[in-house]
Amino acid sequence: MTDRHDAQFRRARQAVDRTASNIDAEIGKLFDKVSKLEAVAPDNLRERLLLRLTDVLLKRVVDPIRLSFREESLVRLSSALADHRESNPHASMPLTLTV
Repeated sequence: MTDRHDAQFRRARQAVDRTASNIDAEIGKLFDKVSKLEAVAPDNLRERLLLRLTDVLLKRVVDPIRLSFREESLVRLSSALADHRESNPHASMPLTLTV
């Protein structure tokens, strides 16, 4: 690989890391806000967040048509996430309120 290619990969990795950090910060803000809501079950919020992020990842990151053989583990992971999403009866339900 050339220095130019190395620099491009480095910039791409940095962009991914910044995006992940931004997502993490937003999740932290979400939990700070919701922790003040007495009626919202924290476990339900975590599950709903995970399911929604799974939806986003499946739509944005995983395109089975474009995946190569080398990305078999990504295919298996996305399939497992999709299977979990489809088998979850609460996936489309609103947040559960605790009583």
